[in-house]
Amino acid sequence: DKRVIYKKYDVSCFLNKGNNVIGVHAGNGFYYNNSLIWDNKYAAWNDECPKLIAELTITLASGKEITVCTDKSWKVKCGDRIYNHMRQGEFCDSRLSEKGFDIEGYNDSEWDFAKVAREPGGILTETEMPPIRVTERISPVSIENDIYNFDTSISGWVKIIVTGNAGQKISIKYIERFDEDGSINESNNQFNEADN
Repeated sequence: DKRVIYKKYDVSCFLNKGNNVIGVHAGNGFYYNNSLIWDNKYAAWNDECPKLIAELTITLASGKEITVCTDKSWKVKCGDRIYNHMRQGEFCDSRLSEKGFDIEGYNDSEWDFAKVAREPGGILTETEMPPIRVTERISPVSIENDIYNFDTSISGWVKIIVTGNAGQKISIKYIERFDEDGSINESNNQFNEADN
């Protein structure tokens, strides 16, 4: 409620001649942090649902600038991320995925129009933090009982390739330590079903 961080990106390499589309996956981030852990849901800025403020500035060869901003003309729809949390991970239902929603010509006639939402408060401030980048790819040192042990604590994610039927569940849990009997210890990463 004191400062809202935003990031600038140069997207000129993505623009095409003719019509262009902006597609966004919006998550909860720290803004709608609905976990009971650490009492985050009681933070002064906390509010329900993901929100977006975006602005595209196009500088023409003549020097004239055209600005495209988020407003009520934008279209919205719930996506395939049915739950996401900064520390508790996400639940994804790929059956809800909208292929091509960010490509010109996509039919969004059944989507809703965006609504003007309450601002979180605070001053918009450009972040000075460098972007997060992939710096290394590692493989597990051991695989036993469906546990992939990378033998290190990192910030990252796994890459998997799966096959299966629609509706089939795949669960990935990240843990930092094992119990003495070799089982995983999730004591510092408990998801509370009541939070969702």
